[in-house]
Amino acid sequence: MMVNWSWWSGRRSGRYVPDYDATLDAYLAQLDTHGVSHSVLVQPSFLGTDCSYMLDAMRRAPQQLRGVAVIERDCRIDTLTEMANAGIAGIRLNLIGHADQPLDRWVSA
Repeated sequence: MMVNWSWWSGRRSGRYVPDYDATLDAYLAQLDTHGVSHSVLVQPSFLGTDCSYMLDAMRRAPQQLRGVAVIERDCRIDTLTEMANAGIAGIRLNLIGHADQPLDRWVSA
């Protein structure tokens, strides 16, 4: 099994701006060049909860890509369901600077 952990996907926008665009076509070409058949994209914190670029990438390559999304603490269950249907396999929560919340809602989901 090969794991590619060194690629970011996105446009040059947000709080942190790499000096290049990382297009889906370039990423898929890299995977193909190195014989990697599947990949998991992880939404970086600097893009916040706007996962639209990653979701679009997964829609364009649904057999190859899955994702881990950054979501808001109050993300609705139907939004999570839509994300799961689009290929999201995991979530990240950025809780720094927020009051502690009971986990009951997340555990029951």
